[in-house]
Amino acid sequence: MQSPSPQRRIGTLFDDYCKKELTFWKCYAKQLISSTINDKPAKKSNFIVYSDASASGCGAHLDLNGEQACHKLWDVGEREKSPTWRDLSAIDYALKSFLPIIKGSYLKWFSDSQAAVKIIQVGSVKKELHDLAIKIFQCCAVNQISLDIQWIPRSDLERADYISRIIDIDDWQITSSCFEYIENLWGPHTVDCFANYYNKKP
Repeated sequence: MQSPSPQRRIGTLFDDYCKKELTFWKCYAKQLISSTINDKPAKKSNFIVYSDASASGCGAHLDLNGEQACHKLWDVGEREKSPTWRDLSAIDYALKSFLPIIKGSYLKWFSDSQAAVKIIQVGSVKKELHDLAIKIFQCCAVNQISLDIQWIPRSDLERADYISRIIDIDDWQITSSCFEYIENLWGPHTVDCFANYYNKKP
């Protein structure tokens, strides 16, 4: 009887979580070795971002010209998440919102969540939080962003805190079931004129 291959034996030793971690390092280890995390690179643009999360939403502003800001309201499920999850999600959302500006840059990031800062730096034993940290890490690696994240007290985040508490009553979207109905009638649709990256329909 032929013994299973080494690759197959290894596959039975790890759960999906471990396999995902190994896949990440296989894809991005070379990129990460070439530049030290949190080291300020030469010949790169420098940006400062302040982010915050509240019970109703999240917000951030880019210290460029005073006009670069982003905001998102939590949905019902997101509002039930932990404060740390919301702060990590705020960082992930702001990072992707500012991506066209901050690609290939050194990014100084300020948050009032000590837990979120620590998790981005070293990871978490809680899978849901660790997955968010990996998403942030991966986005920075792919877009050549050197992220230097630091905790500051809430009193120094007044503008980001204000943005996170804005209730945008004009931020509408149709439900997935409504979209599927319209898609079946007149689809396929290829342009979504009013979507952003997190509420776009597939």
